[in-house]
Amino acid sequence: MRLGHQQTGLRRSLKYRKARNLEMLILSNNQIESLPDELFELVSLKRLYLDGNRIATLSSGIAKLKNLVTLDLAKNRLTVLPPRLGEMQSLENLILHDNLLRELPFEIGLLGNLKWLSLRGNDLANIPLEILTQSTDGIRNYCKQVLPRATVRLNEAKLLIVGEGGLGRLV
Repeated sequence: MRLGHQQTGLRRSLKYRKARNLEMLILSNNQIESLPDELFELVSLKRLYLDGNRIATLSSGIAKLKNLVTLDLAKNRLTVLPPRLGEMQSLENLILHDNLLRELPFEIGLLGNLKWLSLRGNDLANIPLEILTQSTDGIRNYCKQVLPRATVRLNEAKLLIVGEGGLGRLV
């Protein structure tokens, strides 16, 4: 289904009974700023093209699209991605170039089927440049290695005092 160049009626179109069976949805260049929740109910969707819009945030509801193979979010205004993106095990192509991303969630390392990851045109600060110049596998492997260290739990802490120089002390 191609809904290019028309934002009005998007919610209504997605509620249409047969929309649930869609495998490909092209919403490119529509000046879309946010995604309706109805989009995340299209569980048969395999390819979703949202490039060339004005999307600034991506709901964690995107993880409901378990069959998604291609997700194109290029040329939007994304500043952050939900960590639940790592739950999308069918994802093979993740196109994120030309956004405003400063960080990539390390959960990207959990995407075992990911073959293509496009990140150019972002200002990613949490991944070293030498990693970003590697292949998709290199980036995914780096994220997978860093992920356990990035999720530190303080289950035993009763009080954490943060002082000068960002140093903390557990009591």
